[in-house]
Amino acid sequence: MTTSSSPHLNVHQQADQWWATLHSGQATQADAENFKHWLASSTANQQAWRELLTVMQTFSPALQRTAAQPVPAVQKLWHRRHFLMAAATASAAGVGALALYPPLGLWPALSDFKADYRTAAGEQRTVQFGQDVAVLMNTKTQINYVGTTGLELLTGEAEIQVQMTSEHPFSVQVGPCRMQIYAANVTVRYVEDKLELACLEGHVKLDMLENLELGPGQGLLYRSPSDWAIQRLNPESSSTWRKGYLNFNGVPLKQVIAELNRYRSGHIYLRQAHLGQRAVHLQLALKDMDLALDMLRALPGVKVQELPGGVALLSEA
Repeated sequence: MTTSSSPHLNVHQQADQWWATLHSGQATQADAENFKHWLASSTANQQAWRELLTVMQTFSPALQRTAAQPVPAVQKLWHRRHFLMAAATASAAGVGALALYPPLGLWPALSDFKADYRTAAGEQRTVQFGQDVAVLMNTKTQINYVGTTGLELLTGEAEIQVQMTSEHPFSVQVGPCRMQIYAANVTVRYVEDKLELACLEGHVKLDMLENLELGPGQGLLYRSPSDWAIQRLNPESSSTWRKGYLNFNGVPLKQVIAELNRYRSGHIYLRQAHLGQRAVHLQLALKDMDLALDMLRALPGVKVQELPGGVALLSEA
């Protein structure tokens, strides 16, 4: 690709195309030379490239530095096999961040393997803990097993159904919080250090809040001992993932994208921060997650640029 071959593209679109080309696994030495010429041809091109690299937030600093430099003289550039090799040799190469924070989720982070049970993007699975406890794990969830009477939710979201026949409750540790579940059906979400708990049936006791007890139809939003609130659940919108769909009713686009990124491979990015404040009304079946980008594209004033690896850039149309 050269700027002369795509005169209809603005500099941001050209930068997007170059990123896609250089990460396609099919780039050649000629592409590398053309990219260097494009980058050096104007300050506008350089600024667009810098902005694109900023958007790719999940790249490790090492990868960002590599992408910002002139492309090396090799016949083919980075593709999935090279990323996996980099992860395996990260320590020796001094780029351990690649293993800890894999770019675009191309492979599991090392921390993922600490969990006894884990689900990938878009995956759901049920795990039985003894005879009385069934746990439905939602997408990108990690759980540790701590015996037949307890578990630890490291991250993600789960529905826990307890039919306790013994005198002891089922214990669930979530971050700094511990709860005791008594013959109940509850959903627990722990993402970005925010705990959301919904008691659908039975009751649950929270040790960290002076044994606060929640009953059917009550929920809890917890961030810290000084920042929490009890909520009345809305049966129509509570944990809709259990029913096979996601429902966003007047939710900021930024939050919608964050949730979609939990269910699909690759990553969706916002190119303009203010666009993320726009209220969105959208409902999407989990089995139709491939339609997520089409539904975003249908939003008024929103443009979607698709790149390899499930990456998409959202900007104002």
